[in-house]
Amino acid sequence: MGALEGILERLEAVATRLESAAGSSGGATVATLSSGGSVAAPASVTASSPSGEVALPSSVASFDALLAGPLRKLTSLAAPLGPEIVDAASLFEAAFAAERHVIAAIAACKKPADMGDLQALIAPVGEAMSRVFARAEGRRTDAFNHYKAMAEAVQALSFVAFQGPDMGMSMPVSHVWEAW
Repeated sequence: MGALEGILERLEAVATRLESAAGSSGGATVATLSSGGSVAAPASVTASSPSGEVALPSSVASFDALLAGPLRKLTSLAAPLGPEIVDAASLFEAAFAAERHVIAAIAACKKPADMGDLQALIAPVGEAMSRVFARAEGRRTDAFNHYKAMAEAVQALSFVAFQGPDMGMSMPVSHVWEAW
């Protein structure tokens, strides 16, 4: 436990330095992650809009458009199909919400030097995807085809784990198309 406390102290010291650098540069902001940590985002990532609000990076804004458009439509169309489909759609939506946190962190941070950090960042996405997969397993219900379709579609979210062509995974765009 002592090693973990030492790592935490070092991380807090780095966060303090980043926050003070952000305050002195005047252009950077501090982004809070879902895990409770924070990272300093460069001014180019969070440029202010004319209204004074902080503008989202284009990747996050595009993903938000996906969440507010097609995903919201999917979840609203699930309601008339019954409680099983609503439950599956909510699990599917939770996977996308976890992915949004990853995309926001990717937009605000540099590539991690330690792949363990990346794994910790994307772990909630994997867990949410596993819950969707679990619905498609087991006994066949009237909702089985819906569960199966969502389980196959949620695989597209693993594109954020892409680290290069030598890792046995297609480029992100190809991977998403293959998953659909």
